[in-house]
Amino acid sequence: MKNLLSFNPFDFNFEDANIFRSNFKDHGKYYLLGLDMPGVSTKDLSINLDNDHIVVTGKRSDKNHENFTYTESFFMPSGIDHLKIEAAMENGVLTIVLPKKEELTKSIEIKEKLSF
Repeated sequence: MKNLLSFNPFDFNFEDANIFRSNFKDHGKYYLLGLDMPGVSTKDLSINLDNDHIVVTGKRSDKNHENFTYTESFFMPSGIDHLKIEAAMENGVLTIVLPKKEELTKSIEIKEKLSF
């Protein structure tokens, strides 16, 4: 039986677990969502948009060749340009770029009559 007094919650091996660390940062014109996904290849990875959520699914095998599937859904802030979202996997880190839409400002002239 494992000694519970020797348990260290900060001594956690993410490579052996079925979870991935993530971070989200605002970089002004875009947001960056980063996920540490060691052992996951791009062929075993999918990213989908579901209304105002981005859903990341990754599959991998552990040391005992057991397959794990991990799915995480992240809420996207308003104002994201959905057509310009990009993602790249490099050295076990998935980075998703969520560009912000350009803010449009315009003064509107007030007329005496509408033209239609």
